[in-house]
Amino acid sequence: MVFSHLCNADHMTGAEKYALFLAQELTAHHQVILVVPSEGMLARQARSTSAAAVLVHPYPLMWQMWEPGPGLAEEEHRIYHSEQTLLMMNMLHSYRPDAVIVITCVNTIPAIAASRLGIPVLWMITEVMRSTPFTPHAVSIIDRYSAWIGGISQATLNHFHRHAVAKTLMLSPSWRRDLLHPETWDGHRRKTRAAYGVGGKDVVGGYIVSDIVPHKGFDHFVEMAIRLCGRHPDFRCMIVGQATDRAYYDSTMQYMHRFGYSSRFVLVPYTRSIENLYPAMDFVVVPSLVDEGFGMTAMEGMIFGKPVIAYRSGGLEEILQSTGMASLLVPPGDIDRLTEAASELVGNPVRRAALGREAQRAVEEAYGISAYRSRLSLIMQAIEQTVLTVERHHQIMRPNIPDGSVIKGAHTPAVYLIQDGRKRPFASEAALHASGYGWREVIIVEERTLHSIPTGSPIL
Repeated sequence: MVFSHLCNADHMTGAEKYALFLAQELTAHHQVILVVPSEGMLARQARSTSAAAVLVHPYPLMWQMWEPGPGLAEEEHRIYHSEQTLLMMNMLHSYRPDAVIVITCVNTIPAIAASRLGIPVLWMITEVMRSTPFTPHAVSIIDRYSAWIGGISQATLNHFHRHAVAKTLMLSPSWRRDLLHPETWDGHRRKTRAAYGVGGKDVVGGYIVSDIVPHKGFDHFVEMAIRLCGRHPDFRCMIVGQATDRAYYDSTMQYMHRFGYSSRFVLVPYTRSIENLYPAMDFVVVPSLVDEGFGMTAMEGMIFGKPVIAYRSGGLEEILQSTGMASLLVPPGDIDRLTEAASELVGNPVRRAALGREAQRAVEEAYGISAYRSRLSLIMQAIEQTVLTVERHHQIMRPNIPDGSVIKGAHTPAVYLIQDGRKRPFASEAALHASGYGWREVIIVEERTLHSIPTGSPIL
């Protein structure tokens, strides 16, 4: 089971894309269920493009894990004993997954519930947790409720290395080139640029995010673009994203309009078909003001052969350094340097093209599907070995409960009938009574004991 922390209605964050890609890759060798907290684009994408089953099961997030505060210990205690965690355990009893993969540090309930049942947990950290006096406690929470801690970059694992957590591993994002339809890129470039009145000789700098919020540096991009408009009459910019922080977005746009360059700004609604967008750009700017866990936009830009200028913010620095693009890194917040780096690309088409070709080659070597599958294979070998060990332990410790017994967990609500060595859940209290049983016959067992028994079909 792969647990996404979000399932946005009409767009996908980098972490959601990561969860989808991982689920798709795992289906080649395993039965996979992608669990989402609500309906949305991720669920729709998974159903249409993946062999993974999709299960909607609501669960809240523990936002203090990202920026740990003084109430973290109390919040952990509350979550551990919450109804949502017990219902998650109840669901895990029903599906009885061999392993659970949890995406993002704030997605605590699936990890806690699975660990309480003895299910091996791979907890994937896709963001850089903030450094506060309480971060060591957040690290200890992730350590206690996981068998392995995965990171999508070294930046995401720094806190764990600092606190001597030894069970870390790395699985950076990747992509399948064929799903991006490279044969269509030239056509999309012409079509998209024509749709927004961008000429064939115009130089387009791109800014693309799932959510336009202050820490993504949208105002820095706009300030840079205004300066470039004054220098380069052929410069245009393309902005893609959801105006999640409306006040911030409107304020930035009002500032942009003061300079008379609004016709140079192309505003494009978010679309999941990135092959429609990146080909229309000539370079990409990623001015994130907080440490990124990875920086999917930077990787995507390089996949499409675009030079990427970025602030030295967490995983963004790793991506550009590992692909030989360190010359395009800028100190966070330095709009002057950001503008100079972009101006050099606008004014030098030969260098721009050469950097784009090299970025495309290097990102394939560092993060392409072959490298991803090699890393994933090693991780799955470790998981499969642990699953076998856990199952052997279940077989040894499994109680000899006679057929016809009615049981339930000490904390979870579902009631089961033991038949042929399996626990069959009653679909309702009416089903329990219709089968000739009542609450007096119910035997209470420990949750781990209940989980050790294979699950059968429901009794309707």
